[in-house]
Amino acid sequence: MDSNAEILKPFVDYFRKQPVLNEHFFNLCYFSAYGALPQAVEANPEEFWKTYYLARQPGLGWYAHLCLLTQTPFSPFQASALQWHKGRLSNGREYMILEYPEPDPMVLTAREFEKNPEEDAPEEILYPYYSAILRTTTSQPSACFSLGQSPVYGVTSLRRCRPAAHYNLGIGPDPSLEGFLSVLEEAESLPVQGVAVLHQDKLDVFDRKLAQKFPQGPPDLSSK
Repeated sequence: MDSNAEILKPFVDYFRKQPVLNEHFFNLCYFSAYGALPQAVEANPEEFWKTYYLARQPGLGWYAHLCLLTQTPFSPFQASALQWHKGRLSNGREYMILEYPEPDPMVLTAREFEKNPEEDAPEEILYPYYSAILRTTTSQPSACFSLGQSPVYGVTSLRRCRPAAHYNLGIGPDPSLEGFLSVLEEAESLPVQGVAVLHQDKLDVFDRKLAQKFPQGPPDLSSK
């Protein structure tokens, strides 16, 4: 830890203990994981990487960016609730992970959900626990993933997030940093279980390549 970061640490720790995390803040986390982050990474992967990987307080910088995009008043207390982690997977791929505060748990059990998923599924937003960015390599483009809630208590959902669509990769690990890291090495090769198209005009060749990973055959993205 450099001297400047060491001086700032007590202040950051203080702010981290103070935030009042309301529904608006968790909605901001949702926007970060499924909107702003995939867009920013796709727009200029290396510029994003250099900006946040080298930043002393990347959580503050990213929170400020989210506030500008959503016209939200800046709160240093809430900013301190976003924590970035960085490192290298055992396969050599560099990563950055954004950790969000843990949301309130879902209430449905798996049995209740299976009984009548359409009727019993809560209308609550399924908030994220983590976002991950894998750095561009000579053979692979950058990739953005999220580990978030599912409608069922105690079950997580792993998704690949792109500007045009989100790709459901199935049930994820326990919502811990170690659990998320354990699936990142294989995340790019996992079969796609479902897709939610957000912006049809942004679908590209890579989106259609991801759609080929459906076990039951690729969906017709043009019809969504």
